[in-house]
Amino acid sequence: MGPFDLVLLLILSESVSSAITGGDNSVPAALIAVATFITLNRTVDLVIFRSRKMEQLLDGSAKTLIKDGKINEELCRKEFITQEELLSSLRQNGVENPEEVKKAVLETNGKISVLK
Repeated sequence: MGPFDLVLLLILSESVSSAITGGDNSVPAALIAVATFITLNRTVDLVIFRSRKMEQLLDGSAKTLIKDGKINEELCRKEFITQEELLSSLRQNGVENPEEVKKAVLETNGKISVLK
């Protein structure tokens, strides 16, 4: 789930909650809001699928945290990744020492991929 999908989920729940609790007094209004947001979501997904620039703008791009055993400290600070978090991700991927890593990448979903 990307950031846009999360925002959409929050907006949908807020829109539907009014109809459920009676604040909006109209179930059709809630259904129209849901249909509108789902259509918007599908449209954004289609635009992202067809345009590399829009994909990078809305979803971001992967960033290399470790290359040939050397940690990019500046990027880690910029992305708010502590050394302990990075080392923990390496251990989860079966690596004890960053020098063993050919490449570690911060993916757009927030996970760290490790190539030995």
